Amino acid sequence: MFEVFPWIGRSALTIGLGLIALAPVLVSCGSGSTEGEIAVTQVVTRDSPIPAGPDNLAERIGFRKGTRKPPAASAAPSYTCNLPEGWSELPTSQFRQGNFRIASAPQVEAYLSILPGAGGGPLANLNRWRKQMGQPDLTIEQAAKLPSVPVLGMGAALVDFEGDFGGMSGGEGKPDYRLIGLLLLDRGYGVFLKMVGPKDQVAAQRDNLLEFARSMREKEPVAEESHEGHDHGFDPGKLRWTGPEGWVEGPRKTMREVTYVPEGSKGAECYISVLSGTAGGLVANVNRWRDQAGASALSPAQIESLPKIDVLGTPSPFIEVEGTFRGMSGPEQEGFMLLAVACELPGFSVFVKMTGPTEVVKAEREKFISFCKSLRQVP
Repeated sequence: MFEVFPWIGRSALTIGLGLIALAPVLVSCGSGSTEGEIAVTQVVTRDSPIPAGPDNLAERIGFRKGTRKPPAASAAPSYTCNLPEGWSELPTSQFRQGNFRIASAPQVEAYLSILPGAGGGPLANLNRWRKQMGQPDLTIEQAAKLPSVPVLGMGAALVDFEGDFGGMSGGEGKPDYRLIGLLLLDRGYGVFLKMVGPKDQVAAQRDNLLEFARSMREKEPVAEESHEGHDHGFDPGKLRWTGPEGWVEGPRKTMREVTYVPEGSKGAECYISVLSGTAGGLVANVNRWRDQAGASALSPAQIESLPKIDVLGTPSPFIEVEGTFRGMSGPEQEGFMLLAVACELPGFSVFVKMTGPTEVVKAEREKFISFCKSLRQVP
C-alpha cells in the first residue's frame, strides 16, 4: 500500500502521471485482478458522460489559457484500481503518489503524480516531458489535437513519443527511449500517469498502462464522525500568505503555490510547495536539501533537534545551510545558501524554501522567517 499526502489538487485524477491531491491520498492496488484502493480526501461527482474524443480537449484538459490561479481543490475521493500482472508497488517519493516496478521491464519507470493547482498546468508538464526526451515543445493548438482516453469518467490526454531520455537533470540522453503519459485536470488537481524506458520494454507495457488507467474508479467516501470543535484539517485551496515588503512575485511554476524574488537581487528566490502526504518523509527531504548545498546528511535525532518555526499552527523544522549548490540541473554555484521550513500536516506537507547567493539570502533571512509565519488558512 502506498500513501500520498498533501500536494495541491482537487478531485479524481487520471490514473497516470500525477494526482495532485491537497488532502491525504491513500493508494493501494492489487496485482492481477485484485482490487486495491486509492483514497484521496475529495468528493467527486460525475454528471457528464465520458468524452468521445478530443473535440474540446484543450479546454477539458486545461491547455487553453485561462485564469492565473486554478480553482481551489475540494476534499479528495477514494478509488479502486487493478494493478497489471507483473506490476508491484514501490515506496512513494517526493512528487510521486504511486511508484511501480514492472518485473518484465526492469528499466522502465512507471509512476503516478497528483499535484495541486494543476502542477503548473497540463501543457507545461507535457512540454517538460518532451524536453526530457529531447523533443520540441508543442503549441496549445497541437496539444489540443492529442487523443483522449476515458479515465475516471473524464477525458485524459494521451502522449506517446520517442527520443533520447535525459531525465530531469538534462544529462546525457539515453537513446531509443519511449515515453507514454496521461494528463488530466480535474477541479484544480493535476493527475499525471507516466511510463518511460527503453522503447521495446515500454511498447510491451503500453496496454497494461492504459488498462491500469481505465480501471481507476470511484469508491464511496467514508463519512467522518462529527464532533463539536473538530478540526477538519488543512485545505490547500484556502492557503494564504503575506509577501514581504521588497519581494516581487514571480511567474507561476510547476508544483509551486507562489514564487517570490527579492527586488533587485539576482539568482535568489523563495517559494511555497504543497504536496500530498509526507512527500517522501521529513528526513529524506531535509537531507536532500542539505545535499544540494554539499552538506552531510543529518540523523533523525539531529533533525528533531533543529530549531522550529511556527507555520500554520505547527512547530516546523527550520533548515539553514551554506555551501556549493548542486541542483537537479545546471552548473554548480559557489557561495550558495539555502533556507527551508518543512511543515507536516495531516495529509499534506507544506514546504517554504529560499535559495540564492549567500549574501542575498542572509540579508533576507528575517523576511523569510516572517513570510513562513504569515502562512494561514482563510475560512
